[in-house]
Amino acid sequence: MLAARGIIVTHQTIRTWAEKFGRHFANDIRRRSAGRLGDKWHLDEVVVGIAGTKHWLWRAVDQDGFVLDVLVQSRRNAKAARRLMRKLLKGQGRAPRVMITDKLASYGAAGHAVLGACCDYDPSRLKSFGLRFTSPVYPGETLRVEMWKRGSKVHFRVSVVERNTVVLNNGIAEVA
Repeated sequence: MLAARGIIVTHQTIRTWAEKFGRHFANDIRRRSAGRLGDKWHLDEVVVGIAGTKHWLWRAVDQDGFVLDVLVQSRRNAKAARRLMRKLLKGQGRAPRVMITDKLASYGAAGHAVLGACCDYDPSRLKSFGLRFTSPVYPGETLRVEMWKRGSKVHFRVSVVERNTVVLNNGIAEVA
């Protein structure tokens, strides 16, 4: 647009404008969209390489595709997940109606097995449910869920029969 009017602008000038006005524009957009964001959040994490080191990119998006927040961490642990949730809830001012963490079939298979074996398929008896994804599951693979109970906690892991590979590990569910 400026070039059409005969105004020459360097890359450095555009970078300076982005630094000066970018945050203001982003805050203005966020302020105008407050209260109109979706109540269904999709949370996702991806491993990215930054300067040769492994980092985890955590991202939250509402059902309309509006990016709620992004967080890059050098560690993948419960503290990083809590940090993202605190940041999200503080920034949005309200909790979502639905939160989707992952659509992997392995997650649902593990939950179904624990509910059936330990809770008689009563979800109100499930107090907490956590696990770690260790490997992908491909369509058509058979899943085997192994679990053992210690007090009110159920420990479990899920493996693929055909590959003899653990795909969910360190699973812990607390039941009432």
